[in-house]
Amino acid sequence: TPPPPLACSLTPIHAPTPLEAVRSGEVQSWTISARQKYRLLTNPDESIRADAEKLLRAAPDEREQVVERITSRRVFEEVCSKCHTFNGVGKEVGPDLGEVQNRPPELLLADILMPNQSIAQQYESYVIELASGETVDGVMGPQTPTTITIRQEEGKEHLIRRNDIKSLYVAELSAMSDDLDEQVDIQQMTDLLTYIKTSR
Repeated sequence: TPPPPLACSLTPIHAPTPLEAVRSGEVQSWTISARQKYRLLTNPDESIRADAEKLLRAAPDEREQVVERITSRRVFEEVCSKCHTFNGVGKEVGPDLGEVQNRPPELLLADILMPNQSIAQQYESYVIELASGETVDGVMGPQTPTTITIRQEEGKEHLIRRNDIKSLYVAELSAMSDDLDEQVDIQQMTDLLTYIKTSR
């Protein structure tokens, strides 16, 4: 007579639910699909709904911070990025704003509103009169023994032959406009300063 089969019991392996995975840090909440989030947030089980609210929905103040960061970045991109770079965005005409990030806000504000008061070295504005009678002004870019490059707003560049230059001098005015306060309101200026000071 053959021996009776051995009885064996298998312990089922518990697969973590999406909420458990988020709580443990195994899964980031943003990887949960919109459909899954909806089902969890509207689950008939009150405890599941409560956990979903806590783990999957950002607090109102966090959302406000996101809105503020986006608004601040937009001001930079629309106004400053034509001539400045910051965090890899923008045109290299004036200084990289990452280099002035540690300046006190009041000094940054003065730099913005009164650009002619203190012009950064290597970013002086030049005025060039050509033999043809044309005048070109902007910030000095790369130079060679036979040419110079003048950079202007939005990254435009003029390659000028030295033989074509009739006169060249440094202007006493910054290449940056001194009417930025007319282009942005007080709140936008505040947002801009916050963006420059806090972005990493």
